[in-house]
Amino acid sequence: MSHSRKRRMYSYSYLADISADYAEKLEDPQWSWLHSVLKEWKEDLDRRIRIYKETELCTRFQQEKILAYILRQKS
Repeated sequence: MSHSRKRRMYSYSYLADISADYAEKLEDPQWSWLHSVLKEWKEDLDRRIRIYKETELCTRFQQEKILAYILRQKS
């Protein structure tokens, strides 16, 4: 696995953990004074997580298409 993929996976995991933490804080009345900010930050994080997932799927699909093309050329 390349260094950039490791960093991307770490970043995804990190964002997912933060999003889960924000979700917990949104349920906690002690954090009510920050709910509007936390909600906005969580929405932004969830958008970033979707982008990571979409990028990963597109990359995987492109790699599979390239590999299939190369294998067809060899046979």
